[in-house]
Amino acid sequence: MKHLILTALVLMVTVPALAQEGPRFFQTLNDVPLMPGLYELTEEALVFDKLEGRIAQSSAAGSGMEAQEIEAFYTQTLPQLGWTKTADDHYVRADETLQFDVSEEQGYNVVRFSIAPQ
Repeated sequence: MKHLILTALVLMVTVPALAQEGPRFFQTLNDVPLMPGLYELTEEALVFDKLEGRIAQSSAAGSGMEAQEIEAFYTQTLPQLGWTKTADDHYVRADETLQFDVSEEQGYNVVRFSIAPQ
């Protein structure tokens, strides 16, 4: 009985905390969300801040999902963050352009983002 009560208490504390966890974002592209199931490849990150604007690149990888799922996630999510689609996987917002590409590498789906001034 003690074991059951202890388990119930642990669930009551941890489940709401997990439910409150918000979306994660790339470290270098802090305004681009990291799709659930992907992990950021921080060693591939690159950022240059210039007077004309930032130039940034970041990548994430995951397995167990299709490339189309990743593309669909970002196609739905980016416009909610103010990005306007101009062509396949190309977006603009204010004075920046964003491009992403999904490819399969060594059994993982990898999404690569680049942001540059317009």
